[in-house]
Amino acid sequence: MEMKEMLHFIQTAMPHLNIQQLDEKKTGWDNDVIVVNNQLVFRFPKIEKVAERVEIETRLLHDLRKQTALNLKVPQPTLLNDGKQQLICSCYDLIEGDAAIGSREVLSEDNARLLGEFLTQLHGMPVPDYLPMRHTQLFWEKLYRDIDQLIFPHFSTEERLDIQSTFADFFAASSEANTRTVIHGDLTASNLLFDAENKRINGVIDFADAQIGDPAFDFAGIYWDYGPTFTQMVLEHYNGSADKESIWQLVKKFYGLQPVFHELLRTVKNNETVQWNHALDKFKKLKSGKST
Repeated sequence: MEMKEMLHFIQTAMPHLNIQQLDEKKTGWDNDVIVVNNQLVFRFPKIEKVAERVEIETRLLHDLRKQTALNLKVPQPTLLNDGKQQLICSCYDLIEGDAAIGSREVLSEDNARLLGEFLTQLHGMPVPDYLPMRHTQLFWEKLYRDIDQLIFPHFSTEERLDIQSTFADFFAASSEANTRTVIHGDLTASNLLFDAENKRINGVIDFADAQIGDPAFDFAGIYWDYGPTFTQMVLEHYNGSADKESIWQLVKKFYGLQPVFHELLRTVKNNETVQWNHALDKFKKLKSGKST
């Protein structure tokens, strides 16, 4: 949807809104985002499949807020439809802070506590029947097939064997009987809002990938973006139903490593320049338990 169309819809849906400032964000793959008056966030799904996820996300966020007094802020979206009751966008009050990308100030004991407590709250909520389960055995098997076809040709035999063993160990250890909770599904630095002035994580956004899944998966982005030491700090403040040591082993041996493959596959499929050595170097360092 073009900027002009989005603005027209906002004015039609909210005729009493006095638009004085307009900021367009082009950071998301799935949504066009507009911030109005530095107060309201409007997210326009790019395709119907994303719109369906936004509807589920909205329902989950309202249910989450009913369960407990959260220690971090989350969006409270309102869905805005057109005359045919088709979802056009969601709207919520802006949560102060910037994406916590590349900031070493995030790596404090206080922020580890905030994340650990938030994940305890999220994973502890009753599992609703409207959430999907996406990370099935078939999901991971398809990921491996894509890696085999599109990524392995660029790696040496030794590098391929290293990745093959990583997946083989995960498949051997994984079980459908593992603990299943509500998970965020994309808890990366991009979706953590950081208040630079107070050096504090202030909120969590973008629950569009929320699902029923392994709670260990929500530590993957923390491990990938911030490394082993901070991930362990977060785990110290986590009190979910799953065993902490089991979570840690899954994160450092698989979940915290697999983001590199999603990024590489996206880059290859979009015919973009791939930094093969950089990606593989980070994978090896994290697999060895070293910070990047």
